[in-house]
Amino acid sequence: MDYHYNDFWFHFYTSGDPKAIPWTQLSPIRSAADGWAFIDVQPGDVYCWPTNLGWVMGPTLLYSCFLSGATLALYHGSPLGRGFGKFVQVIPPNFILTVLMSVRAKETK
Repeated sequence: MDYHYNDFWFHFYTSGDPKAIPWTQLSPIRSAADGWAFIDVQPGDVYCWPTNLGWVMGPTLLYSCFLSGATLALYHGSPLGRGFGKFVQVIPPNFILTVLMSVRAKETK
């Protein structure tokens, strides 16, 4: 079967060596279905998830929002500072999702 790749994300958690995982033309549809089923992405919602778009949740949330009619609020910079708090006040998003490492880093400061 001939596949056309539209994205790659990298996974390195199991062995420490990065592995490129190709996304095919079916990946956006799967991402939108996962967003609908597991995150409850709805038209008109505003989602803010401070994550690297190269990480698995970046493309998943991007495709989920765009294919369902939701808005994805993107912040450039660290979510640990005052700037992110002001960004969230201005938006304001319906959902602020987080990466546990960010919460852990904030707790130790």
